[in-house]
Amino acid sequence: MLAAVGLLIFGLLEGGQAWPWLSRESCIVFGLTALLLIAIFRVERHAAEPVMPGWLWRRRVLGGSNIAMLGMGLVMMAPNAYLPTFS
Repeated sequence: MLAAVGLLIFGLLEGGQAWPWLSRESCIVFGLTALLLIAIFRVERHAAEPVMPGWLWRRRVLGGSNIAMLGMGLVMMAPNAYLPTFS
């Protein structure tokens, strides 16, 4: 999970700056991120004690609140991560 998130952040920070968005490097980084995310979902789906159980997403109220909290986290954390990079 750490590698997937790290690669995603690395790709977002370097894409458009160090290399073009549709370059070979970007495609490799985002492709590896997608493969690792698929592997995470497969492993977590069959784990005895997953990090986030699937039933949390199947219940409508809990799924909606999880998505809302994810959005709020992005809105709050993204400026802290990106503004120092570009200023």
